[in-house]
Amino acid sequence: MRASKRRSTLFKPAEVYNTQTWLAGFVWTGRCWLCDATSEPCGLCSSCAADLPRRNTVVLAQKIAYIDETFVPFHYAFPWDRLIQRAKFHRDLAAMRTLACVTCNEVSNYLPQVGRIVPIPLSALRYTGRGFNQAVELARPLLALVDIPLSADRVQRDRSGPPQSSLPAAARTANVRGAFTVVRPVRGETILLVDDVVTTGATLAAVAGVLKRGGAARIYAMAAAAAHPLR
Repeated sequence: MRASKRRSTLFKPAEVYNTQTWLAGFVWTGRCWLCDATSEPCGLCSSCAADLPRRNTVVLAQKIAYIDETFVPFHYAFPWDRLIQRAKFHRDLAAMRTLACVTCNEVSNYLPQVGRIVPIPLSALRYTGRGFNQAVELARPLLALVDIPLSADRVQRDRSGPPQSSLPAAARTANVRGAFTVVRPVRGETILLVDDVVTTGATLAAVAGVLKRGGAARIYAMAAAAAHPLR
């Protein structure tokens, strides 16, 4: 049984699915991204949306270092994983916007009051190769609902290592150790970190750690999916 939703202080319930303003930035074909049936505005039909691999609760039970709570609505499983891969590795911005719209709708009732949204940064090399930061795109629907800055300039990635997805769990913490730096003030702020997939939590912990050392008061996080064995 799914846990009951908490009432958010950040969003009004009637606004949760009102994402047309944000979606107006691209052409909506009216077809479901997964099965090609007639879709809802987020890009999935009601049947495919209902069959997504939802977790039992949006709040991640496993604590990630320096983060108060992490909100993840889906398991990294079929067909949600295919949508993420299509968006992230094939430069499919239509898939990316569907991913973002559905994710934000699922988590918005849980999010606490925050003052700033900070996407997990990419290295300059990876950003150049991909052409966009998937964490920035994942956060964009929130901006249609609330007047909170999306700040991709607060944290930078100083070095590029192997992609986390290519490494075993034991190597991921070392891969991101010392990789991030706070470059603009965050003292006293409550921040929402945004990433696409949480596997071990190493990347979120590394970024949250430098934000805490930079004086951030509270840190929350959200992601589109959690991979096994996170709960």
